[in-house]
Amino acid sequence: MSEYRINPETENVSVQVLMDRINKGYKLQETEGELNDDQILEYNQAIILAPDYQREYRFTLEDEVKLIESVLVGIPIPPIFLATDRYKKARVTNVVDGQHRLRALYRFYNNIFRLTGLTLLDGLEGRDFNNLDINQKSDFVDAKLLTTIFKDFPGIKFELEIFNRCN
Repeated sequence: MSEYRINPETENVSVQVLMDRINKGYKLQETEGELNDDQILEYNQAIILAPDYQREYRFTLEDEVKLIESVLVGIPIPPIFLATDRYKKARVTNVVDGQHRLRALYRFYNNIFRLTGLTLLDGLEGRDFNNLDINQKSDFVDAKLLTTIFKDFPGIKFELEIFNRCN
């Protein structure tokens, strides 16, 4: 038996759930001091988008728009890889692979950019998330992304190894 056993668990996770977990991750990282038990539970499953080993965000606006258009059309997105960890005693997941995709989804969901240069959904040109109709918003937040969570991770050294192999 190998000393490395990562116990992967794969599931389809909605964009809405991912956005909520990313929000929790940002709030957790901004929280000062020790967490009490209720706070530890509140931040359970938070996603840390940019662990120390992650590279800087390099998606262009064109990359972001193509990703959002793909999600809205239903084109499958490559899987997201996460690894369990602890942050301020809360059980979190670090993004091992998929930081750019998740960040682009998060940025669109939070109206940080507008859709421009669309090739398939030109009727959405110039819109941000707030300016989509309710059906389009629902399609976006209900879209599922294949997500693999590596549980029982043997530590940051192995997490970095997985990151390097994915990239």
